[in-house]
Amino acid sequence: MRSADGGGHWPFSSVKRFIRYELWRCGMAGSVVAAVSTQLGSCAGVVAGRVLQGLSGGVFPCAFGLARQSVAAERLGGVVAALSAMFGVGGAFGMVAAGPLVDVTGPATLFWLVAAPALAALTGMVRLPSPPAATLEEACAADAVIVGSGIATREVTEDPGIMNVLRGLDPSRQLVAAQCSGALVLARLGLLDAIPACTDLTTKPWVVAAGVEVLNQPFYAKKNLATAGGCLASHYLAARVIARLKGHDAAEGALHYVAPVGEKEEYVERAWRNITPYLPAAAPALV
Repeated sequence: MRSADGGGHWPFSSVKRFIRYELWRCGMAGSVVAAVSTQLGSCAGVVAGRVLQGLSGGVFPCAFGLARQSVAAERLGGVVAALSAMFGVGGAFGMVAAGPLVDVTGPATLFWLVAAPALAALTGMVRLPSPPAATLEEACAADAVIVGSGIATREVTEDPGIMNVLRGLDPSRQLVAAQCSGALVLARLGLLDAIPACTDLTTKPWVVAAGVEVLNQPFYAKKNLATAGGCLASHYLAARVIARLKGHDAAEGALHYVAPVGEKEEYVERAWRNITPYLPAAAPALV
């Protein structure tokens, strides 16, 4: 599936998987080149293999990065410690064991021993499925959908395959919102035909050309549709979605959490000033 910006770019999860794959492939290729070159007596080949092995060293910081993204905060310290210990103990053991191993079997064995686990890791990456990503069809069935922004938004709106699926968005049964150039997507879908919208200044001419009035303000909403203009207006959009789905307290908590230290009250107050006119009126008390 193509990324949300529709420009043929890979999703970030696929980029990370590609990087890990290439790192392991460099390690395996370098080990094989170094092993074969050692057996053939080619110094240049050994150097080339070692360079490739060096490139694969990026797998170590990748491991820590993946741990930070995948492990719960309360377990992260233990996982990082285990990774550090594994790298340290492995390196120390390798230096001790390498000497006797080279004396008995020759230096090429060291490289073959490194190539074997690299091959096993590559095989596992190829055979294990990637985590499933949400599809556009699933988005159209969600309680709330925020259409993001990107440099290829116009290309998205010209892609019949994407737009035909997005026609399943229905503000009568779900919250639909757009950030910056995402307003162009909603405009092309005909969802903004009866209401004005907010967008960034770069996208404004295209949204106007689509027949939508663009307001000179950061946020606007009507019923289940909302748009925001400017990257720093994104928290208005997010807070309104949270307020509609989870209530005022949840939205205020989220706003307070992301606001700059020392300016939290100011940021939260400004956010509510922009959002409140577009929230449903509170129901009157029954007693």
